[in-house]
Formats: sequence, structure tokens, C-alpha cells
Amino acid sequence: MTIGSVDVVLLPSPNDYPGPGTYEVQLTVTDAAGDENSLLRTLTVPSVDASFTLQQVNIDSADSPLPSSTRPDMSADGRYVAFLSFADAAGLEPDTGPGPRLYVRDLETGALTRMPRPETLADVWISNRMAISGDGQRVAFAAANQVYLWDRNAGSVELLTASVDAGEPSNATQLPSFAIDHTGDRALIFSNATDLTEEGDSGYFLLDRNADGPSSIGPGLPATERTIDLSADGQLALLAGRPGQLLGDSELPFSLQYIVIDLETDERTWISRAEDGSEPNGSSLILGRFARGGRDVLFTTDATNLGPNSNANASQVYRWSHESGGLTQLTEEDGAFCDPNDPLQILRIGARQGMLSAAGDVFAWQADVFAEVCGEVSATAPEVLVRALDDGSTARLSPAIFNAGGAADLNIRDPRISADGRTISFLLGFDRIFHAHRIDDE
Repeated sequence: MTIGSVDVVLLPSPNDYPGPGTYEVQLTVTDAAGDENSLLRTLTVPSVDASFTLQQVNIDSADSPLPSSTRPDMSADGRYVAFLSFADAAGLEPDTGPGPRLYVRDLETGALTRMPRPETLADVWISNRMAISGDGQRVAFAAANQVYLWDRNAGSVELLTASVDAGEPSNATQLPSFAIDHTGDRALIFSNATDLTEEGDSGYFLLDRNADGPSSIGPGLPATERTIDLSADGQLALLAGRPGQLLGDSELPFSLQYIVIDLETDERTWISRAEDGSEPNGSSLILGRFARGGRDVLFTTDATNLGPNSNANASQVYRWSHESGGLTQLTEEDGAFCDPNDPLQILRIGARQGMLSAAGDVFAWQADVFAEVCGEVSATAPEVLVRALDDGSTARLSPAIFNAGGAADLNIRDPRISADGRTISFLLGFDRIFHAHRIDDE
């Protein structure tokens, strides 16, 4: 018999590739005359060992997806996840305003709430920047170059960036990054507005709902990946700025560095500096964050003069101790140096977004394995790893993703850890948000 074509179909058809489960494989053979013959066979895909279980966050009550391509945020207790989606959830009245809708998922009850759009924002595009408070009750978000606060308990939306004169929206034209504290009473923003204070300053501002108005902290530049943050108690601010400006010493560098400012005493500390006081020799200094619920800071850099890292091609995560003022490299080098004689190879495992529990005993980070042509990235295989710092045991998220039926090679982005280190939220691929929970902590 001359075979014209062979078709193989997996039943039921999985979304990405078969996760653990039992499937039927349908084999259809079509001969040259066009006659078909089919047969079925059973295929079992076993589970793999995993330290986490996964729950998809951005679905509605009908299990329909609410696609989201922007960074989610999770409350400190790991219970609430805030996210943005252009889709309207089942059971809710359609939102007729432009831009994405702002949702919060209660992972304990499964309840999904959407921000009620106020009349002032009826025709205003809501941007892709938002942050949820540590207790999960308030969400700050950006719209029309302003920062607003959604109080979920009160059901109200409040303008935070009001001008000092008339209380109208400020003249801000750039709000690339902001952060809020545990209760949502304090927000840290960067803005080039000049009407938030009487002095007409621009740069970094503290927005305190219990104060008379915004207060200027210091000059700065748009943060992008040089993220800014507030400690859970709202007392410490992490800024990306120039030490020469923020510390008031012209002898210090004017390159962008991480600075911690005590908002009560105005004590300012340049934390991303070498032991001898010099600036980092790397080209990147990004993704700074406070430990979740704590005061230590984690940031990522490819510098080779801050710790053991000796390869400028592999970024590592460092921990600044608020108590001692010292730096510790938390990730390690892996792989091999780039060899010009080997045109394609796995270079090193570079580390990105570092995360730390409140007690400082659980450390998580995003690792990127680069396949390079000597300095030119050709592919990445992202992964999130979680390590117990007391014994060094390390778990990975990808087995749980496989067990949930998702492709383990999809890009894991923007992970966020809870204060107890037991849960992580993250964006998987381009439109799915997941919540990962430690199995051994049940």
C-alpha cells in the first residue's frame, strides 16, 4: 500500500503540550486512493516531582481567560493578586472605558473584583502600571500620567498626584514607576511634574495620605528596570539616583546607583557600592526591591567588584543588609566562559529579579540560561528558583508548570514572593498569570 499521508492527533488536545495525564493517540493513515484507516492507542504522561502547586489567577467565574500581558502584583500575605486585562469578566457589567480593566483575585475565596471606573476616568486610558498594598486592600495605578488609589473596602478611587494649587491633576508627563507600603497610605513615585510642591521640584516624591501633600525626596531619572520601592512600614525608600545629587556630595559619582533613604530621619545610604567605596564596574544595575515585609534590599548587577562574581556576562543578585550595611552575593556563577572558538554554547546562568522573605530565610530569583554567540544573545530559558538559606536546598517552578499542562520553556516573567516565602505569583508567557504554593507547607 502506498501511503499518501499520516496524521497523529492527541485526544483531548492540550493547550501547549501534554501535561501529566492519560490521552488517546489517534493515528489516521490515508492511502494514495484517498481511503482512510484510523486506530487509537493510549498514552500516559507521568507527573514529575514538584515542590509547588499552581493555580491560574486571570480567569473568571466561567473559567474563561482574562488575558494579561502586564506585570501582576501580589499582597504580602500571598492572598490577593492584582492584574490588568482588556477582557470583561463573566457576571460583571461591561466596562465601556478605554484601556485595560483592573482586577484583584482573592485566592482564598476565589472571589474576583474589578475596580469600579469613576466618572473622572470614564474616557481615560488606564495604563499598565499598578501596585497592590501589602494587606491587599488598596491598589495604586496610573492613568493619564497621574497616580490613583483604589480603596477596595470603601469602593472609592482617589487621585494621589493632585497639584499643590488647585487640587487638580498635576502637570506630570512621566510616571514610569511607583511603589506603595503595606497599608497603601504611602506611595513613592518618580514624576517630572513641577506643581506637586510649592518649591516646584521634580523627581522623586513621597505621597502620604496622612500628610498635607506630596513631599520632594530628591532629583532622579526615569527608573525603567532600575525599580524603586518602599519598605513595608513606609519608612525606607529605595531610589535609583545619582549619589552626587541625592547625598549632596559632588565628590561622589553621578552615575545611577541604588540609594536607601530613611524618610523619618533623612539618613541616606548608597548601597550599591564596593567595599572600598568605589562604584560598581558593571553596565547594569537593575531590579532593586526590599525584602517582602523587611528592610534588606536585593538588586541585580553584572559588576565584578561587589562580590565573588568574576564574569561580567552573568548578572548576579546581591543582598544589602540594613543592619550591617554589608553586601552579600546570593547567586552563583554557572556554566563556562564565552569561547570565541566555540560559536554556540551555553554561557552562564545569569540571575535577575531577586526576592527575599520577611524573615530573610527564603530567597527566590529568576535565572536566565543564555545560549550565546560570544556576547550576542540568541535564546533564553528563564526559570524561577527558590532556596532555603539555612540549608541551601533549592526548588524550581518549571516542574509544577509541566504538571499543570503548560510548556516549561515559556517565559516566566515578573515573579513576586509573599512575606513568608511560601507563595509566588508570576506571568507565564504573554497572557497567563499563575500563583505557585509550596506543597510541603500545607
